[in-house]
Amino acid sequence: MADLQKSISILYDLELNNYLMTNTINQIKEKDSKLCIAKSISKPAKEKNEVSIFSAVITTAIILGIIGTCIGLYLGIRLCKEEGFLTLQTLSLVTILVTIIGCALCLVGGAIAGGGCGLIIGLLIGIIRKIVEQNNVNSANEYKNIEYKKNLESEEKRMTDESQKRSFYRGQIQILNDKLAESNKNLEIIYNAVGIDKSFRNLICMGYMEEYIRLQIATKLGGVDGLYFVIKQQLNFDQINASLNVIIEKLDTIIDNQSHLYHAILAVNDKCASMVDQLETISYNTYSTAYDTAINTYVDERRDQELDYLNYINS
Repeated sequence: MADLQKSISILYDLELNNYLMTNTINQIKEKDSKLCIAKSISKPAKEKNEVSIFSAVITTAIILGIIGTCIGLYLGIRLCKEEGFLTLQTLSLVTILVTIIGCALCLVGGAIAGGGCGLIIGLLIGIIRKIVEQNNVNSANEYKNIEYKKNLESEEKRMTDESQKRSFYRGQIQILNDKLAESNKNLEIIYNAVGIDKSFRNLICMGYMEEYIRLQIATKLGGVDGLYFVIKQQLNFDQINASLNVIIEKLDTIIDNQSHLYHAILAVNDKCASMVDQLETISYNTYSTAYDTAINTYVDERRDQELDYLNYINS
């Protein structure tokens, strides 16, 4: 019984760690898939000088023309009063005509004078506004170009950094893939040596076998009171061969959440997250020399452990 218990414990440990490596590889691949995704940085549109000198000239000419017209009309009426054309004593058709003509001439003169001044002043105002606005436009365009270049440099740096991180991640994935392939070979060797039926060669079966034999619910593989029989009776055997992804997503439904295996897998998932998170803490400028990672340490420890397992099985 001791030999069988020890052997199943070894197989359970191998399956659990293969699950850990597979899960870790998948999580690193997920992080890797989010790297080196180029962002589109559009060149900023240049601002244009929208100030119109013509508009300034016309507007100023109209305003000063109106003011000049009002002033001319006022001066015409005042002049007629001073000349006595608008008194009752001198009021006649002639004086009325003279007054109208005089006011009209003053009005036109004021309009021409005001409009002329408006053209000159409006031209000066328009030119000044055009120059000021052009300076503002040049400053705005220069600022946009500076920001555009900064964004380009920042994006280029991000892509370079993420490219280095991707190489680092893929190196870690390769380390785990190589170790996983080696562990699967060792697992197969030990399964064959112990003589476990191929239908029961998976993490869940090994977890429950380890628990049942440890609690002495069963002490052998075959027979009506053996591990095979107990597992088939107590577990939904169709779900036992579910993929690792299904196990992760439906842990509660596939595995009894009060079992030793359930808590072991939760612990493995925590360890997996911890190893992946540790990769994030490594600075990009040490990626090429980052040998002392949790994954490297783990792989070295597993290699030694599995060598001990093989020596035990072959002894």
